[in-house]
Amino acid sequence: MLEKIFVNENNIAVFICPECKKSRNIDVSKYKNLDKASKIKCSCPCGHSYNVILEKRKYYRKKANFPGIYVNIVSSIGANFLEEVGRGTLKVTDISRTGIQFTLNIQHDFSLHDKILVEFRLDDKQRTPIKKEVIIKNINGLEIGAEFFAIDPANPSDKAIGFYLLK
Repeated sequence: MLEKIFVNENNIAVFICPECKKSRNIDVSKYKNLDKASKIKCSCPCGHSYNVILEKRKYYRKKANFPGIYVNIVSSIGANFLEEVGRGTLKVTDISRTGIQFTLNIQHDFSLHDKILVEFRLDDKQRTPIKKEVIIKNINGLEIGAEFFAIDPANPSDKAIGFYLLK
């Protein structure tokens, strides 16, 4: 599997050689299609060559493996009344400041733009509980991409996610 390297807003990517573990910051602005993932071949000064995928994202995504639950909710009488219409287990497979990707173990009846509640624990020392409303943005079989409904720096879940991504 190819390693993804994320490009920051200044078009700088950090390359880490899988052989010698030496890192280098490189300006990758010469690659025209940074809005799309681009496969490139790298050569390290140690002589090792390897392939990577360059991906430009607004926020870094971290691979994850957290079990959790979801509750599918709908508003049947306005925003102040939410009704539960489904519940199940999930596995968070990556996380960023703005959303998560997760996998379900059974078929679902989600649609794009559905709002659901997710709960899981980070794998940090405190096993920090996270409880967030998300909006479904991408559905690929049992794999779901979701954006956090609201991000508030004062929210304990958002603070915990921010610190978690720094590690």
